[in-house]
Amino acid sequence: MSLLGPFVIATSLAVLGTGVTLAVVGPDNGPWLFLYKASLILWLGVMTLHVLAHIWRLPGILLSPDHGPAFSLTGGAVRWLLVAVALANGLIIALLAVHLAGPWEAARFGH
Repeated sequence: MSLLGPFVIATSLAVLGTGVTLAVVGPDNGPWLFLYKASLILWLGVMTLHVLAHIWRLPGILLSPDHGPAFSLTGGAVRWLLVAVALANGLIIALLAVHLAGPWEAARFGH
């Protein structure tokens, strides 16, 4: 599975990069939509393999106070707090970017 790591990173960066580019340039500019869709499909495949390889470890990771020798957390509560903070940040970013949906909605309805 260590061979999969670079592909997880590369496809994640490709999805994020093409997604941000699409948000800036809009839906009708060049090959960006195709590149986004292609990178998303590749990312879904790579992440499916990644999740399936590690899902059996999930209960232990969520419930254990320590996760590997690289770092130590004081408990599951800290881990859940970090997940909540990450989700809240994602919601804030989505709310700040909702105005970028206008051109996409216009393109969707043919305006």
